Amino acid sequence: PVSTTRLTQNMTSFVPKLVRQFARSRDRWNRVGGTTVDFRAMRASTSTSTTESPPPVATKPTNVPPHQTVPPGTFGARIAKPWCEALVDISRPGATDFCLDLASGVGTCSFVVADQMDDAKLWGPPSGAGALGGGHNTTGSVLGLDRSRAAIDTAKASYEQRANNKETDKTRDATTSVRFEWCDADDKDAPWQEKYGKKFARAYCANGLQFFQNPTEACRRVKESLTPGGVFLVSVWGPLDPKTQPLFFSAYASLAKVLNDMRDSDGWVNGARNETINHFSAPFSWVDGGDQTSTNQRAIEKLEEVLINAGFDAPDAATEVGSHCVFDDLEQAAVACVGELAFFTKFKQLDSGRVYRDFLEVFETELLKNAGDGLVFRGPKGTQSVMGSNGEGSVVTVPATAYFAHATAPWR
Repeated sequence: PVSTTRLTQNMTSFVPKLVRQFARSRDRWNRVGGTTVDFRAMRASTSTSTTESPPPVATKPTNVPPHQTVPPGTFGARIAKPWCEALVDISRPGATDFCLDLASGVGTCSFVVADQMDDAKLWGPPSGAGALGGGHNTTGSVLGLDRSRAAIDTAKASYEQRANNKETDKTRDATTSVRFEWCDADDKDAPWQEKYGKKFARAYCANGLQFFQNPTEACRRVKESLTPGGVFLVSVWGPLDPKTQPLFFSAYASLAKVLNDMRDSDGWVNGARNETINHFSAPFSWVDGGDQTSTNQRAIEKLEEVLINAGFDAPDAATEVGSHCVFDDLEQAAVACVGELAFFTKFKQLDSGRVYRDFLEVFETELLKNAGDGLVFRGPKGTQSVMGSNGEGSVVTVPATAYFAHATAPWR
């Protein structure tokens, strides 16, 4: 990987319009580096507050602001899609499978599954549980379930756009049906699985299990909806920590720092602060942070225990550390983390964009510090080298940590 010093010197090409000298960047490192934001103080005060310990993250989100358009923790497709693809690759659906996407959100994983099914129609016969009897028909389909009506509406609009794209681009064979329904997956008074008993060949839950009040009950219902031998794939994010999640933590700390420096002159800043807390709380709440080895072990054991208690056979979980996300530049990486926040459009326009540029500068410093050699610039053919004297033409990859698990519904 390229050295941190070289990355710092070439950073101007990756944060557009931030023209500055390297010495200024080094001074800013000394001023900002090593500090973190105390979100508890942020709730109560508009003054800047820092602490030597990592910023506390709530285990569950607080009340979602009424203007929130998508669920907290919804990240851009540049992040969500490649991680969904990595999960689905563990057990790809057959062309005629019925598949379930639990906690489907805005539909990212549902569409990844549908794309895989479209590919299977071209390259091979049905496979897996669906081909063994039950759980499939001549067309196959994907059902996405989520308890956020706003997310479902977004997912349905995206599906309509896919259909429109198929009409205009005849090279795209997007024929797999994808439906989205509202569902509170672990609510005892809403047993959604009863009408889908032993129907699905495969089920996926991409970075969603940590949102449930009762993940074991949610998984038990998935088991009951799977055909015997059906496969369940689940993933959850690792804790929000500079070492395990350098990208997310850098975006979190940077946005908090800038918001904490602002005065709530027109009444929206405190709301933005709370929304930031919501956005970066529940997605990373599967286990608390700490020593990386013990944290990973606790997360894996918790996943396997949930699946065992839900009645699955042979659950197997593992730590997935990967640079699945590829960004054109550092600004795109930052926006992928925070661009879904409801206040983000207004935030970008404040003071003719100065506040947004400040955020990008702090993000750059934080990411260089937290990612270290994990932050890699690659050429268009995957070479680990900076293209051009200022990094023109290369892309950026940043590692992240998640936990993947695989289990099967009992045959008996």
